[in-house]
Amino acid sequence: MSTPKSPTLVDTTQAFQEKKTEALEKNIKALEKNTKALEEINQAKDDLIQTYKDMQGSIVAKLEMWKIKCATQSARIAELESSHNRANISPSFTPPTKKTKTKTKTKTKTKTKTKTKTKTKTKTKTKKPKKVIDPNAPKKPKRTPNTYMLWFNSDGNREKIKALLIAEGVNSSYATASTKGGDLWRAMTVNDKAPFVEQYKAAKTARDEAMVVYEEELENYKRKHQSLSADF
Repeated sequence: MSTPKSPTLVDTTQAFQEKKTEALEKNIKALEKNTKALEEINQAKDDLIQTYKDMQGSIVAKLEMWKIKCATQSARIAELESSHNRANISPSFTPPTKKTKTKTKTKTKTKTKTKTKTKTKTKTKTKKPKKVIDPNAPKKPKRTPNTYMLWFNSDGNREKIKALLIAEGVNSSYATASTKGGDLWRAMTVNDKAPFVEQYKAAKTARDEAMVVYEEELENYKRKHQSLSADF
């Protein structure tokens, strides 16, 4: 009858190395799993940040749209007032003034003595003079449009969106087209948006440089205006 062999040092060392290798492989798999989970969390965070930026861009675009509308209406009103004044004012023209209403009440009573009471009320309203804009004054540079507006107004995207809305049987007004454009802009990838981001940075830098020149010209204009006023 043969007796079982006792494990040698080599066998024991080999078994220990196999268990160690197996434990190390398990740790590597767990680490890869945790790394993948961390990457998914970071991707979800990036998607959430991008969604917030896109929503912010849409809100800014709507604000810019309303500013453009207000500026257009103001320019139209100023143009109508200017043409009206040029048509009505001549060298021999005297601006009409409101009639002054005068109320006079006279009460006379005679009883050996005569008493006369006279009350006069005069109301005159005058219009404030219209503010005159000096055409020689330096003009402030326009604000830089954001990345969404640069994309919306480039490559005929606005007309394409309007055509798409018309094909869908939807109102193709500016507000509707801007809303549709905001949805398309949010669906774009970061690489697709990159050219417009670079274009915005370049335009912003140029506008900042123009603002420095404008502020210097404005200060010179104010000093010149003050010196002329002092001479008179």
